[in-house]
Amino acid sequence: MTLRLVAQVTRIIALFLVLIAVFFAIAMAYTPILSGKTLEPGEQSPALARGIADVPHPVDTERFINCENCHAIGARRAMPDNHRTFSDATCSLCHLYPPPTEQAEQAVAQEVAGKPPYTFGWTAPIDQRAAQTFDLPDPCAVGAGLEQLVTQEGCSVRADGATCVACHNAELPLAGVHLDDLAGKQDFIERGYVARFVRAESAKPVNLKLLFSDWQARGYPD
Repeated sequence: MTLRLVAQVTRIIALFLVLIAVFFAIAMAYTPILSGKTLEPGEQSPALARGIADVPHPVDTERFINCENCHAIGARRAMPDNHRTFSDATCSLCHLYPPPTEQAEQAVAQEVAGKPPYTFGWTAPIDQRAAQTFDLPDPCAVGAGLEQLVTQEGCSVRADGATCVACHNAELPLAGVHLDDLAGKQDFIERGYVARFVRAESAKPVNLKLLFSDWQARGYPD
């Protein structure tokens, strides 16, 4: 009787281990990060096919390194409640991360070359080095933060002397952009204005696209 019981328990344990192995094999096959699978150009990721969205933004900048900054339980873009115990280290098990951004790679290259990153931000002022690098024509840009340049009259960063808010306001909302009613930096980002401004097909001046790309790559600092 005892031997029969031992045999039964052994079979149950063996079956349990087999089920775990099968489950793990399926998880690896459908999770690119675990399986090491490299997707072909245009190939849909298994994660996306299962309704698990790819991460739509870079994860190599300060603003996005900690997923819980935006996706904590109860946040505006909260993760599902059953993810409550998950950490940043587990996100990539199901969600595909984008490749490093070109801007982030350039920032790393700058640091390696001994050139410190720029320090300007939404309120932090543009210094002389940044003004020269990004070819900002009006001397008033030195000492001004991006908030001032974007939302206020009196200082232009364009060669034609036009200010941002002069063409993007309630009375003249070119391209549907309103800069005169922003609730702050996060509102500016979440409306998608930065992403639209810096994209390759944008007709904005190249020097200004580089200016805002640098700010974006550093995680949109204040």
